[in-house]
Amino acid sequence: MIAHSRPVAPQQIASDPLLWRWAMEELGLGLWDWHVDTDKVTYSREYLAIIGYAEGELSDTAEVWVSRVHPDDLAAAEAALDDHLTGCADAYHSEHRLRCRNGHYKWVLERGRIIERTPDGKPLRVIGSLADIEARKTAELALRASERLFRQIFDNAPIGLALIDLDGRWHDVNRALCDMLGYTEQDLLEQTVADLTHVDDRRAERELLELLRQGAALSVTQEKRYLHKSGAIIYAQVDTSLMRAEDDTALHLISQVQDVSQRRRDQDALFEEKELAQVTLSGIADAVIRCDASGRIRYCNDAATRLIGHAADELVGQPFDTRIRLYGERGGARIADPTADIIGGDAGNALPRFAQLQTADGHRRPVECALTPLHGRHGDLLGSVIVFHDLTHTRLLSDQLVYQASHDPLTDLPNRREFEAELAHRLETARSSDAVHCVLYLDLDQFKLINDTCGHPVGDRLLRALAPELKVALPPQALLCRLGGDEFAAILPETLPERALAIAEQVSQAIRGFRFSHHDRSFQIGASIGISVVDASSGSAEQVMSQADTACYIAKRRGRNRIQLYHGSDEDIRQAHADMDWASRIEEALADNRVELFAQRIVPIDGDGVPAYEILIRVQGEDGQLSPPSAFLGAANRFGLAGRIDRWVVRRTLEMLQTHIRLRGRLPLSYVSINLTGPSISDDQFARYLMRMLDRYAVPPECICFEITETAALSNLNRARDFVRNLRSRGYRILLDDFGSGFTSFDYLRTLEVDGLKIDMGYTLNLLSDPINQTIVEFICRICAQLRIDAIAEGVENQETLDALKRLGAHRAQGHLFHRAEPLGAVLDRPA
Repeated sequence: MIAHSRPVAPQQIASDPLLWRWAMEELGLGLWDWHVDTDKVTYSREYLAIIGYAEGELSDTAEVWVSRVHPDDLAAAEAALDDHLTGCADAYHSEHRLRCRNGHYKWVLERGRIIERTPDGKPLRVIGSLADIEARKTAELALRASERLFRQIFDNAPIGLALIDLDGRWHDVNRALCDMLGYTEQDLLEQTVADLTHVDDRRAERELLELLRQGAALSVTQEKRYLHKSGAIIYAQVDTSLMRAEDDTALHLISQVQDVSQRRRDQDALFEEKELAQVTLSGIADAVIRCDASGRIRYCNDAATRLIGHAADELVGQPFDTRIRLYGERGGARIADPTADIIGGDAGNALPRFAQLQTADGHRRPVECALTPLHGRHGDLLGSVIVFHDLTHTRLLSDQLVYQASHDPLTDLPNRREFEAELAHRLETARSSDAVHCVLYLDLDQFKLINDTCGHPVGDRLLRALAPELKVALPPQALLCRLGGDEFAAILPETLPERALAIAEQVSQAIRGFRFSHHDRSFQIGASIGISVVDASSGSAEQVMSQADTACYIAKRRGRNRIQLYHGSDEDIRQAHADMDWASRIEEALADNRVELFAQRIVPIDGDGVPAYEILIRVQGEDGQLSPPSAFLGAANRFGLAGRIDRWVVRRTLEMLQTHIRLRGRLPLSYVSINLTGPSISDDQFARYLMRMLDRYAVPPECICFEITETAALSNLNRARDFVRNLRSRGYRILLDDFGSGFTSFDYLRTLEVDGLKIDMGYTLNLLSDPINQTIVEFICRICAQLRIDAIAEGVENQETLDALKRLGAHRAQGHLFHRAEPLGAVLDRPA
């Protein structure tokens, strides 16, 4: 054991190898030691124990730390680290969630400080600590949630609420109280309760509050008068309690304030003039009928005559049962005379709460009923009062709400909830009666392009116009639903797969024949349609929808605007399932650092100049075998992993280049070209991440080039234009990859400023034998010459193709003729 007579600074411990090793192994602290130049991290046993690992189980690279930070916390944690590394902060401090060995995330506090720098001041070594703050953080989050809930309840309560200091000053008030008194919150907080209390009520209020302070009452209720800002008097019922601390110390008062001005005015009016009762009854919206002890109608208000359809003189004096006909709520038998039950003493079952009232014209209207016996001073029966509240409008609103809950507001088609309910029903019938149904899953092709180029309102108009066309193309018994976005689904009851294919073809033809115009432009769309079968062998509704979705995915892979029936044995279906498997394998490979960077040479066709390299990736399986991008990029794009892969490639490439420049002084190549996918180009968060990485690693811009595909650029031209402009303003070059694969229009090249076009290898592989390919390649080279940018040909496999490309005007070439892709590390280690 090593002992010291006085405290030792972390820098001193870290600079002494023996002392630092003792600290890492014996102190029982969560410590880490990061060597920035090698990107190696050493962890103490306690650090590993905090996240559930034993020694030797966690990789020692900083990239593993990045993969373990919760995605929602990563940006803030990296920013905190960057602030310290760049000198913006004296130390690194971050609270974030870290993934443990069991896969769960735990809240931790990480602190760190640079203890060693290079002669030119760059960080060379950082040490830090890790603390488990899961319990504290959980408690903090729970407390915040509780406080937010209380605040919401307090602020949004429909009655006035107030916290009052013991000296009588408003401490906190809610919106309802402010509205009641006519003051803003700030106005109330600057006054006392007594300031707004009627002078004649102040003494009584003080006496009641004194009972609370003395403990003689837990709460007090009073009716008092407040002074409204306008000068009007507000009658209020105030319920007040005294809040005490655990040691019984009085803290503050809490009051619940209800405006009872209307009730007070009604009471005063009733006492002052009984005649106003008749006027009040005449003015209310509900139908009111008063009968005498024999069941004859003695009074009905105007609302009753309007509801029933008889004039007052046709009702008054008549037996209730001869003029008022009531039936069961759901159209049942006629309800017996309720006044007869009252006379017989059975008031409890005289009248149901809801019924149907037959009007003079024979129609029945839903009503809510209330019957109250009238008794004299000595308990003798005087008669009864029956009140009917017309529910016609309420029922209409209720039916409308039910309809809206089950229908898409844009297209007025049934929505996903209605579809799922119907599918569950069809699954039951298939299992109980051997019926066969089919599900169509439609995904509109190129709809996103219309949204991006014309705006979402135009896309919405297109969907509204398309929905009726789809319904016409389907059989009458089919249920067509909009699932969301540009996705539709239809259930075909009692339909065999062969018939479903024919119906799907009708739908596809209807969509292809549909034309939509906007600003003198006509749009034609298509749809990829997947079909799944619902029969006795079908699994859950989720599985049926997954099969239809998978079939639709296959239709898109086969060229879009196609129809695909799901067959479990189909090779493309197996490939779709393989894509799903690849999605999880990619996740694991990124987490376990089993992704490798490769590079392929790009050479000047004239033979002069330093070659460039395109960055490629390989994923290493658990068996150690490397898989090329063609095996997994399709799955990555479908399952939203392309952006994560792009982030990994950008960071790792810049990291390797920076390390090589720091050790060797310069790179053995002119530039490296990094591919970026469409999702990344359209993602503002990725753009910010990219700029942060470029600033962090500071690789000279002339050494970096970015490739974006023509398809990605065209799918969101405005975003692509901004993305390219931002990078080029910083000195980075941009290449348009797979050029010619779209061939819709070259107008975008006027505004999308790039430094080169990479000719799609589909043209170069058959260049010698296909005159059309030769013409297209020559045309692309001429465009590049006019724009004064590079024309780069991919897939060059032999000298004859290279000679032809040289004659056609290409500037650079790439392919197996020159170089087979190899690890980037080997390329960088090769002498310049």
